[in-house]
Amino acid sequence: DRKNVGEIRSYLEKKMTNRKERTTPFIRSLQMKAFFTQQKERAAKILHHQFFWGNCTYFNLFLLALLVRLVYIFFLKREPMLSVPLLDAENYVNWAGRILKEGPVGERIFFAEPLYAYLLAFFLLISSHGQAIMIAFQNILGSLLPIVVAQLGERLFNRPIGILAGITTAIYGPFIFYENLLLKTSLESFFLTLFILVSLRVF
Repeated sequence: DRKNVGEIRSYLEKKMTNRKERTTPFIRSLQMKAFFTQQKERAAKILHHQFFWGNCTYFNLFLLALLVRLVYIFFLKREPMLSVPLLDAENYVNWAGRILKEGPVGERIFFAEPLYAYLLAFFLLISSHGQAIMIAFQNILGSLLPIVVAQLGERLFNRPIGILAGITTAIYGPFIFYENLLLKTSLESFFLTLFILVSLRVF
């Protein structure tokens, strides 16, 4: 009897195992479908959030970008050596100094775009903290760049995509890094993007 009971139990266990193996793929497919449905609903809630469609959306982008940059500057000030102009940055500082000393015309042909050097020279002329003013100016432009990118994305695609692009721009590390160096990179990023946006609106 015990032998029969053991055989029956073994038979039932094998049958249940086979049934589980047959039903597992189906259950997993239902779980995956439920998961993607849930994520889709979450994405829809995010895209319909007030941040994307409110009247202060662009201002919120500016505040987000500015906050991230202020936090970066706070930690940057703990390491003064990171604020010392080196290589190209040092060259722009020296170039601006020559403009102030020798005049705006100069005696040599420009080997690089001169706008940045002249702008830096202007800030150095009006204040002894011209380099800090230049960095602040670049961070303000960097905080405005997400608005320009958002409007560009909205014009090319739709508003949610534009705002997501703006958020990405606001927290994008390389932008923040270069905005706190005495380099022309941040000015190029802002004005080239603005030029594309204006061109699309005009033409």
